[in-house]
Amino acid sequence: YSTIQDAIDASSSGEHVCVAAGTYPEDLLFGSHTLSVEGVDGSGATSVKGTGTGPVVYISGGAADLRFAGFTVSGGEDGYGAGVYAPYMDGELEDLDITENSCTSGSGCYGVGLYAYGPLLVKDVTVSSNYAAPVVASGAGGSVYGAGAYFPTSASIENLKVSDNYVSSTGVASGGYLYVYGAGAHFSSSSGTVDDVVVSGNYVYDASGSGAYVYV
Repeated sequence: YSTIQDAIDASSSGEHVCVAAGTYPEDLLFGSHTLSVEGVDGSGATSVKGTGTGPVVYISGGAADLRFAGFTVSGGEDGYGAGVYAPYMDGELEDLDITENSCTSGSGCYGVGLYAYGPLLVKDVTVSSNYAAPVVASGAGGSVYGAGAYFPTSASIENLKVSDNYVSSTGVASGGYLYVYGAGAHFSSSSGTVDDVVVSGNYVYDASGSGAYVYV
């Protein structure tokens, strides 16, 4: 198939989509059937670069035993999981490098790199250099829940690295408010096992002047 999405659309439940090394300029939408999509040479050799018009990878609920593995994911722009958006996912995210995705158009940013909850397993995943800069009017409030990763409920995690993700208040008007709940990662009402997690080098930059307020 000429694109990964063409292969996903043509697949049947239980099949395995094997992706050769290279860079694929597209956004991916998983359907509701059981499926495995894997970059067979791993995340260091296989990239999905988004169009900048939404999440690069959108994995909706409805199917069991979904698997997405072996990719670098970049170039997304959205308020919810601009890199990988996987709400209600039953399956596995493995060997992913989620980097250089952004949220710059709305007042709220939720898991700019990765927004996921399960039941699912997140294994050998790096979330780095994702960027949140919400747009907030004077007198209003904006929020960032994990500029790197956001896990609002159940997820089992093995070897997760969240680093160098960045929140900026450049889009907050004077007199506006920005609430930051985790420049790196945010876990809320989470259940599941969490093992070997490193969160480092994430930061918030208040650039709006004395009339704006950032709460971390």
